[in-house]
Amino acid sequence: MHQETAFERPRGVNRIETREGFSQVHVAPRQDRAGVLSAVACAGVSIDFVKLTPGGLSFIVPQSDAAAVADALKDQASVEIRPDRSIVLVHAVNIRDEEGLIAKIVRVATEAGVEIDHIGDMHDRLLLVVPAADAPRLSSAIQEAQDREGWVGQLRPSVPFASPARSDRGNRIKVMKFGGTSVASAKNRMLAALKVVSAKEQGFHPVVVVSAIGRKGDPYATDTLLGMIKEIDPSIVPDAREVDLLMACGEILSSVIFAHTLKSLGQRSSSYRGGQAGIRTDGIFGNARIASINPVAIFNALEQGIIPVICGFQGVYVAGDGLPGGELTTLGRGGSDTTASAMGAALNADAVEIYTDVEGVKTADPDFVPQAPTLRKVTYDEVAEIAHLGAKVVHPRAAEIAMKFDIPLWVKSTFSDDEGTEIVQRAQFPGRRVTGVTHTGKLVYLQFHMESVEEAARRHLESCLYEALARFNVNLYMVNVSPSGTGFAVLRDHYPIVRDVFDGLVVPVPGGGTCLLQIGAASPEVETQATLLGNELIRVAASLTEGCTMVSLVGHEYMQQPGVYHRTLAALADAGISVLQTTDSDFSLSCLIPESECHRAVRILHDAFGLAEAQ
Repeated sequence: MHQETAFERPRGVNRIETREGFSQVHVAPRQDRAGVLSAVACAGVSIDFVKLTPGGLSFIVPQSDAAAVADALKDQASVEIRPDRSIVLVHAVNIRDEEGLIAKIVRVATEAGVEIDHIGDMHDRLLLVVPAADAPRLSSAIQEAQDREGWVGQLRPSVPFASPARSDRGNRIKVMKFGGTSVASAKNRMLAALKVVSAKEQGFHPVVVVSAIGRKGDPYATDTLLGMIKEIDPSIVPDAREVDLLMACGEILSSVIFAHTLKSLGQRSSSYRGGQAGIRTDGIFGNARIASINPVAIFNALEQGIIPVICGFQGVYVAGDGLPGGELTTLGRGGSDTTASAMGAALNADAVEIYTDVEGVKTADPDFVPQAPTLRKVTYDEVAEIAHLGAKVVHPRAAEIAMKFDIPLWVKSTFSDDEGTEIVQRAQFPGRRVTGVTHTGKLVYLQFHMESVEEAARRHLESCLYEALARFNVNLYMVNVSPSGTGFAVLRDHYPIVRDVFDGLVVPVPGGGTCLLQIGAASPEVETQATLLGNELIRVAASLTEGCTMVSLVGHEYMQQPGVYHRTLAALADAGISVLQTTDSDFSLSCLIPESECHRAVRILHDAFGLAEAQ
């Protein structure tokens, strides 16, 4: 009898940990940044969390290296070393999938009166550098807010689930996922189907997962289906439940057509909706997570020699004695990758293969760097971070599931016989110095200037800012909190929400004062508000930088080696590319730059770190 496999992972914050023993180095804005970074690198000191702000340059070093840094910078004026800093890591699975969560965490830190030196993020955590004395208070405040406000989604499995043992792999099951371009035309579907037949001829039992046919603009693509209801009356917000029903149609159509293509090659095949394949979710429409899989129907099909073709991106939520058959839910961005990875775990498959239109995980977007090589091995952590920072390779949620269940994961091309990229545990491959260069496009950067706001009022104002961002589910990048104010980047698609919420917003603050927020140049609404409120008003203007993008280096511990930051910033500076802000994490270093320079910046960093020779 086949067991049901649990994938339950709580939403919200899963775990908080603290790393101690750091110092913050702050350098005044008039100093030579490149010279400072070069001096520290020459002293052999590793740095973390470099922050560029209107108030200067700052970074974190191990407290044991503070004396060496002070000596290296003794000839530099206006250098301050602040000891006793801690790094608080707030773990949240696929943190960007929970829109607004980063803003919630920053809001809580602000309300708790915690001084934040730096904020960075990874695919599964947010990193905050704070005074060591504030770290316990920050951890407690986040946990209390999560419990009080219910950040954790409702995960209510009806029976206790147990994962099957991983030691008995060898059932020759191979899960093969084909993306939208791989099933977009009859010719492409035939190429994909031949890959499936080849796997069967090699002695595997193939299980196929498919995305919707094509991409935006194609007749049956997910975005095209959504456009059909939006064009009826854009002023009516569609019901989330009905949107899921509509979006699931793309994969249903694709699975039936692909199964029929296999039949044309003499193969027995059947299509399955996510629910029919045994996928149960947590019931969050539009961004559900897989709670469990009981693949009885899939095992039955395999035993009969039938090739199952499963709809990616979807599952079913059954709430206790709810509706017969449950509610159809979709899995959000990267949902088909997640389906394939989770199905591989539930079937205890020998491998999961993700087929795309590129030959594997490359060192950069081949549209930007045509000669970018294909990496033969990368770790789960690396590929999750690459995806988190913009590369459309494998969704971080799929990598996390494969890593948890130790399922061999491959990225291959439908359109070639290249061996592709194998994604492995970190212990199996120590990694290379730099894995690749990624880019996340179309960002808008805002910096709120709060020098004229008293500390108590400022804390209240920042809390209001981040509470509103969380309430409207705005994703944040490059969050920056400094003595001069606070700033962040948002996706260009989210900027209209930010503008509408904040431009002209009046915020009463403790002590009886009133702040008026302004985005960019003063609008008629802002001037009208200022006239009505009189002279007691405190204006808080946000400088606005549109047309930005984020270019990132991804790697392992090498990112913290002496000189990496200097080498990165120097390469961009030598090319005349301005860096507006930086952030980093355990696996990455990101620079906010003008979007017009994105192609050039990717190529420059790719060359600067010798990625053309990577393997």
